Amino acid sequence: MGIINFLVILLYIAAIIWPMFGCDGSICTGTNGDAWMPAFFLSPIGIPLIMMFIYRTFRGSSEEYINYTPYNNMILIGNNIIFRGKTYHCAIGKNGFSADKKEGDGCTPLGTFPLRELWYRADKIKKPRTDLPLKIITQNDGWCDDVNSPDYNRHILLPSSFSHEKLWRDDDVYDLIIPIGYNDSSVVSGKGSAIFIHIARENYEPTEGCVALKLADLLEILPFLSTKTLIEIKL
Repeated sequence: MGIINFLVILLYIAAIIWPMFGCDGSICTGTNGDAWMPAFFLSPIGIPLIMMFIYRTFRGSSEEYINYTPYNNMILIGNNIIFRGKTYHCAIGKNGFSADKKEGDGCTPLGTFPLRELWYRADKIKKPRTDLPLKIITQNDGWCDDVNSPDYNRHILLPSSFSHEKLWRDDDVYDLIIPIGYNDSSVVSGKGSAIFIHIARENYEPTEGCVALKLADLLEILPFLSTKTLIEIKL
């Protein structure tokens, strides 16, 4: 039980037993009618209770509160991600950033984007804790990067005659994959595909445009990520 819930329960109990006792003999008259109410709501117990009720009502659920605050969005500047007050080193595209990304340019796109889901290798990593939708990677999973395909920048099932990336890899880079919502709501062919957050190679070797974190850092931030989380990529 959280401290906030405990205090609310405690104050609620106090509200029940308060009228059983006399107050100052003028305004409050014990259990006689409802004359005790003004004294209670203006008392050292009543005022915090009212404030707590207002706070919890307008704050909304903890999930909504957490995910709509900038503190819980990811900010990528250079080779660092700032998230929840902590800085994480990361790898980016081998040719830096681009505000006009093209397929195969080796750049990480600039802008603010949502996170879509989490793909993971269940044969190598236990089920991660996260609020992102979870999908298990199989040997038939791929991601199309062929500008001539109607499934460009989409998850596809293999085999495929179109150019694609295999999500099931021999190395560990794609053991965890978070597709970034770049060029996917209304796909433009040639504007870039398969922009992921994934596991970094040794020494943070640059990527083809993805963002890469070391495994321990990625596992640390996953519990705080959801589809409401944004990643802001800027210079």
